[in-house]
Amino acid sequence: MEIKNENLNQKEYFIQYEEYEYKIIIEKRNNEILIKCQIYETNLNINNILLLLNIKFFSINEIHKYIINKFEERKVFIKSIIPNESLKLIMINNKENDVEIDLVNENKIKDLSNNKLNDFSVSKNNFSLKDNLNYNEIKLIKDLIQDSHAYYSFLDNTFCVFESIDNILYLIYGNKHRSIISFNIIDSKKINEIKNAHKSYITNFRHYLDINNNRDLIITISADDNNIKLWNIVNLELLVDIQNVNKDGLLYSSCFLNNNLQIYIISSNYDYSGNCEPIKVFDFNGNYIKEINNSEDKTYFIDSYHDEKLDINYIITGNKNDIKVYDFDKDDIYIKYDDNDNKGHYSIVIYNKDDIIKLIESSDDKNIRIWNFHSGELINKIKISDKYCLNGICLWSYEYIFVGCYDKKIKLININKGILVKNISGHNSRVLTIKKIIHPIFGKCLISQNWDNRIKLWST
Repeated sequence: MEIKNENLNQKEYFIQYEEYEYKIIIEKRNNEILIKCQIYETNLNINNILLLLNIKFFSINEIHKYIINKFEERKVFIKSIIPNESLKLIMINNKENDVEIDLVNENKIKDLSNNKLNDFSVSKNNFSLKDNLNYNEIKLIKDLIQDSHAYYSFLDNTFCVFESIDNILYLIYGNKHRSIISFNIIDSKKINEIKNAHKSYITNFRHYLDINNNRDLIITISADDNNIKLWNIVNLELLVDIQNVNKDGLLYSSCFLNNNLQIYIISSNYDYSGNCEPIKVFDFNGNYIKEINNSEDKTYFIDSYHDEKLDINYIITGNKNDIKVYDFDKDDIYIKYDDNDNKGHYSIVIYNKDDIIKLIESSDDKNIRIWNFHSGELINKIKISDKYCLNGICLWSYEYIFVGCYDKKIKLININKGILVKNISGHNSRVLTIKKIIHPIFGKCLISQNWDNRIKLWST
């Protein structure tokens, strides 16, 4: 499956089976999703999709993103093909609730009922993922921003980027005046600004699509002023201000967690001179809900992850001395990842392929480590540098990741082969955060931020 010519409302995929190559197009319309494959197509309106999936959605945007995600997670497979007449896809939800999508040649609908050709099954192993990355052609498109400000040199998520519910491609970042800036990537224009949003420099941004209330939300934190703030992105209205989260330490990271449609704000913990602060959980009104047991570390990175198969929510922390995963409901450590004496874990992504969940992390000791998420086994350790620490990770595909580095480079790494493929120059200071976006003109792109106030756009 290869993603090509993507834009905000339509995505194209190529599915290779034996000598056949099928192009699948998923397009979002006003009140329906159109799925078509060359001369085959089917229209799914919002009511039909809800019945098929048996999942509660609140907007056509959310349904579209759900179907796209299933393709990109390799959870949509060819089930059967009748050449020139129909192609049947199957969307893997779970064992009890798989969804079949028939793409039918409209010119042959009348003939299908009497068709005597036998269907043939296509197994999971025949479903191939292609990667259209040509790393020799990675190039800098432009400086998007020249007034951003990243205060701590090791942090990830120093900006956030997302397609909003009203189809605007947003970039949200902070500047040296402690302002929050919302920026339209397509138009290259500032949309809004809140001055003096925090008492100190803003160090972390996270986005959440609130489908219950049809709005886009972000949380921002400042490590030094120790506050978490929740904003409505459309008007940057302050909804919640949680002050003095850690009484005796810095606040480096925060994230959202969705637990059975109840949304929580999760704080990172911090160990300041032996005075340990646990992970704290707040609701959307800023009320303190609980804390997580045994979470007393100096934490640089925090995120949440939902295991669909087990239906468990986890909290993931990159700490000074190790990585820990917590079971949110049990309020305790699920597993710890520790490779001898490695220090400073700055960015973490989850990689889910072929029913094996992997955790990929960058560290201060110049290595990328790949772990089996559930067993804690160290699958691979990739030495990237002898001198410079690694920062933010961007998962590009099932084969490649990009990593920001202290040596001013973006590093392209083949995680299957365990090798550094390319050093990409263009920044003049340490690279902190890297994100992947779909640009309507340039297709799949990278956005990166360094420590000299610039955010750059790259195309492959």
